[in-house]
Amino acid sequence: MDKSNTYRLKIEQLRNDISESCRKSNRDPGSVTLIAASKYADAKQIEDVIGSGSITDFGENRADEFSEKYCKLGCLAL
Repeated sequence: MDKSNTYRLKIEQLRNDISESCRKSNRDPGSVTLIAASKYADAKQIEDVIGSGSITDFGENRADEFSEKYCKLGCLAL
């Protein structure tokens, strides 16, 4: 199984967990934004996650890491 498919399956399970939690709390799952933290992930790993089509929102709390990853990913990270 390739990495993109692995990420897609893990994110799908996470979204199912979020939906179940929302159902239990009477909340619309569409009101929840799943944001992946790219901390400790390199540009290739982020590219694989984006390539899985499962998630497009990323956060990075270190400016130097953000700059490096953004330069490598360009518009893929937007």
